[in-house]
Parts: sequence; C-alpha cells; structure tokens
Amino acid sequence: MQPYFFPYIGYFQLIKSSDVFVFYDDVQYIKGGWVNRNRIQQNGKVSYINAYCKQLSVNKRINEVELIDDLAWKSKLLQKIHHFYNKAPQYGSVYPLIESIIEDHSLKTLSSLNIHGIQRICGYLNIDAQFHLASTFNNSNLKGTDRVLSLCKSMNTSVYVNAINGRSLYHASRFEANKMELRFVHSYQVPYNQNAREFLSSLSIIDVLMWNDKRVIIDMLCKFDLIK
Repeated sequence: MQPYFFPYIGYFQLIKSSDVFVFYDDVQYIKGGWVNRNRIQQNGKVSYINAYCKQLSVNKRINEVELIDDLAWKSKLLQKIHHFYNKAPQYGSVYPLIESIIEDHSLKTLSSLNIHGIQRICGYLNIDAQFHLASTFNNSNLKGTDRVLSLCKSMNTSVYVNAINGRSLYHASRFEANKMELRFVHSYQVPYNQNAREFLSSLSIIDVLMWNDKRVIIDMLCKFDLIK
C-alpha cells in the first residue's frame, strides 16, 4: 500500500488484518491522491491538511519526493490541528503524538514522514505488524499483480490482503495459480461523536484519535470483514 499522509481508519484496519505490511514507497507519485494531503474537520466542515514538498511531479517516485525544509509549514499545520481539536476529549494525549511526528526533523522525505507517522500511530493503537519497504526488494521492474506475487513469494505469503478498491485491479485466479488466496478488507462505517450536526466519514485518523478513547478505536479497528 502507498504510504499515505495520516490516512483514514480503513488503512489501519488493513494493517491490523495483516501479519506483514508492505509500504509501496517506490511507486509513482500521483497528484490529487492521499500521499501528501488528507481531510480533517471542525464543526462538520471539511478542511484539508498538507505536507509541503519540493517540486512535486508524477515523474518522481514517492520516496524521491523531498519535504520542504522549512519549519513554517509545520508550525502552521500544527496550529490548525490545535485550533480545530483543542476542545476534543483526547486532545491532551493525541496532540503531543501528532506534534512529535510532524516536528521530527530527521524525516527529510514524504515517504519517511508518512511511514513514521503510520508506525507511531500503530504503536499507540497496539497494532502489531511487521513492516517492509517495497524499495528494499529486487523486483521494481515488475508491475501490478506480477510485483505483488513476487513480494508475496519473497515472504512465503499464503494470503494477500488488499483494500476493497483493489477488487478492480486483482483477480483471484492469478493468486490461486500461485497457491495463494486473495482477500479484501470490507470496512464497516462506525459513526462517532464529532461535535457536529452530521457525521463526516473517512477523515484522517487524526479526527478518529481526537474524538475517541483508545479502547474504543481498538474496537473500531475490528469492524471489518475479509471477503473474496
């Protein structure tokens, strides 16, 4: 899976469903996706947050995209999160976590920021998985299902799990021919109190963390089925 910027809860359900999780850090950067932006909310209104990067281009791989080396955008981002969520019930424990991720000066690339953030949040939510980078495997010449199968074989995987949107990309017959099973995570929407009139779904995990006790989120992470 591509390393997204503070992704929605379904991303973490995908990690929870897996023993081993591979970050596709060396695939093409796509404009308009969720690699360098996401959505949060204040009083029922959607607002976007962004990681500021140097020379974004579809000609670059995600792990080649560098962050702008300027504290101003990080400070502005943290001020926005503080302003939107300082009255949220879990602000006191969650904001320091988000702040420590964003302010980590050792993270120079977009992929390193995203991956570090996802791993830190997994630790907070007691999600136990082995993480690997696709760029460390010698199969970047392969594409699509061929690369997935190669990665699975490298790790002796018997079941490959993907997000539900992957049903249009992957077909069970290819995996069965290689003695593997193909499954997809079908998530169930679990509305929670956002202090707003209407619930906004699929926001950044930041929103989920701010409004819900950790034990509640851990239960929410189990609200999915693995389907064919």
